[in-house]
Amino acid sequence: MFKRLLSVAFLTVLFVLWSCRDAHAYLDPATGSYITQMIVAGLLGGLFAVKTFWRNLKSLRCGPVSKKSNARRDEH
Repeated sequence: MFKRLLSVAFLTVLFVLWSCRDAHAYLDPATGSYITQMIVAGLLGGLFAVKTFWRNLKSLRCGPVSKKSNARRDEH
């Protein structure tokens, strides 16, 4: 079911792109900078989400870490 929905969506996008006429649109130089900022922000946000998920997963597996065990670990 999901494959069929995905293929219909893909074909719809292709149809819309092929049927467009000239847009006569203008993109100023700031648009490229904005798009770059959005891509970088998305990547950093995704990395933060993965880091948070991984930290939560480790804490579930290993249990909470006490301050004493962290102090012992720092001494070595």
